[in-house]
Amino acid sequence: MGKKRQNRVSSVLRSEISRIIITKIKDPRIGFVTITDVEISGDLKEAKIFTSIFGSQKEKEVSLKALNHAIPFIKNQLNSSVEMKFIPALHFILDEGLEKTDRISRVLKDIDINQNDNNY
Repeated sequence: MGKKRQNRVSSVLRSEISRIIITKIKDPRIGFVTITDVEISGDLKEAKIFTSIFGSQKEKEVSLKALNHAIPFIKNQLNSSVEMKFIPALHFILDEGLEKTDRISRVLKDIDINQNDNNY
């Protein structure tokens, strides 16, 4: 498969899965979830859905477990909203990249503030 097709399918899956989570899933265990990326295999049979979940580590684990439990429902919804021969196997993965970026940004900001305080 071409990289262009992979990117298009990835983009469609990202938006559709986000829509399904927001509008269709009513599981209270699923907190504030953002789909940050979807990586799809070259044969379009496997998709890793990277998610950023707001909350404590325990809340993130519970939400991730609930998302993985909802995969059959999500695939069913995708079947009716996306025109593909088959829906890939979905795997939700916790993406902690945004949190790491935020943490690094705060540390750098603190260093900058401390250096400015020492200069006066």
